[in-house]
Amino acid sequence: MNTQLKLEEISEEGRRQLALLDGGEKSIGRDVSSAEGVNVGNQAVSGRHGLFLSVRGHWLYKDLGSTNGSWLNGQKLQAGKWYSIRSGARLQLANTVIEIAVIERPTSNLTRLLVVFDEGEFFQDLPVPEYGKALVVGGSNADLGLRGDLSESPSLVVERRGSKICAYSVSKTIPVLHNREEISEVSELLDGDELSISSYDIIFLDPRQSSFGEPSDIAAMGQGHYASPFREWDSSGASKQGEAGGGPVKPSAGQAMYGSSEELEIFEKPQRQVSRSLFGKTAEDDEEEVELAETVSMSYSEFEERLKGGDVHPSMRHVRSGRPPSRPIEDRIYFVFFVALLLVLLLIFIVWLV
Repeated sequence: MNTQLKLEEISEEGRRQLALLDGGEKSIGRDVSSAEGVNVGNQAVSGRHGLFLSVRGHWLYKDLGSTNGSWLNGQKLQAGKWYSIRSGARLQLANTVIEIAVIERPTSNLTRLLVVFDEGEFFQDLPVPEYGKALVVGGSNADLGLRGDLSESPSLVVERRGSKICAYSVSKTIPVLHNREEISEVSELLDGDELSISSYDIIFLDPRQSSFGEPSDIAAMGQGHYASPFREWDSSGASKQGEAGGGPVKPSAGQAMYGSSEELEIFEKPQRQVSRSLFGKTAEDDEEEVELAETVSMSYSEFEERLKGGDVHPSMRHVRSGRPPSRPIEDRIYFVFFVALLLVLLLIFIVWLV
């Protein structure tokens, strides 16, 4: 037992301690007994709302498909998925807000860890070594085999590169997701990041990237950000922020997502001007609705008019006169020499026949 998990409910009346968990797997909900985990006396909270899990001193949480949902630091959690929780985090079950504190023991020795779940159930944990590969999934030398995988190359490799922990895919036959986005190149893993491949979900835990202490000291990392501490609910049990169920708040009309519209004016596309060249018009603004550096067609008469009085390349001077250019003297000499050579060869051939 490396750490304890302290849960405090926050309400208008103040704070009260709900539980102090020592480790293992503990449930939380309206109908949970103290022996099973944490009881929350709130009708908006489901009977078995969520589940806490301790792995080598690291704590994780999973929503068990509750009616009114769970949020971690203001972000809605997907039911059935495991999430890393750190000291100072705010966990909200329906309209019950819980602040989390991870209490380390003197003998605590938290290390970088990969926690593997198979179809949502805990499978194994793998400490990350100081150098080299930490996990190989798929292929001939796999730590975790894949059903139906016939490739000799691994589908997922997690290894240390310098001070970073990186993940990449070699065999592309089975897709690998990093925080629900498919891996296309080497990806650095941060605390709380999730890798998904086949039936496996793998969570990377790094205490070196997390802070144990007050909420103000918590860095925004991995899956979560230290966002709004809780979601407001009305008497009907619907979230006031966003749609019912606590979806993300959308900016109102005319309100920019990042900063005011005035601040974003500097990022508007600048107007471009049209410059004219000898062989066409180069569009540089939006007046004629053409792309930058696009060549616009020009009539032959306009083209000929532009040639008058201009410095024209010698190869184009015949355009003014309307007749093709004369053949250079060198070409004529070569032609006469070639004809004379043919005549000499013909004469030699006739003499040889006689």
